[in-house]
Amino acid sequence: MKFLKLDTYEEAIKKIEDSISFELKSEDTPISSSLNRILSEDLISPINVPDYPKSQMDGYAVRSEDTFEASETSPVKMRLIESVNAGSPPRYSIKKNTCSYVATGAPVPDGADSVVMIENTQLQGEYISLSRGVTPGEN
Repeated sequence: MKFLKLDTYEEAIKKIEDSISFELKSEDTPISSSLNRILSEDLISPINVPDYPKSQMDGYAVRSEDTFEASETSPVKMRLIESVNAGSPPRYSIKKNTCSYVATGAPVPDGADSVVMIENTQLQGEYISLSRGVTPGEN
């Protein structure tokens, strides 16, 4: 009686790899013809784009260290000093316990290192209140 010999997983993979051959080639293509193409190597810009830190969401630019003590039972209050829209430069720097409203795409003012999502705040006149801290760089 003859039994069927099964290949191990490794042997099967080797047989498959040995049976197919292909070579990945690259070609130079004008950028106008490169839609849906894949880069064959990393492309690194020689300049920062954008050349300023910008808000990824509607929210409030803050100094994260001013928010560390915030909690549901003890929210932190910050004075709103301005609103910054996309395409407009901020007029003020963020100082201790102040914030600026920043629209999506707007420049983040100097002094701020984080943006708090608008959904995580309550606006009370010229102050905002937040009940959770943010980490440096959160945006």
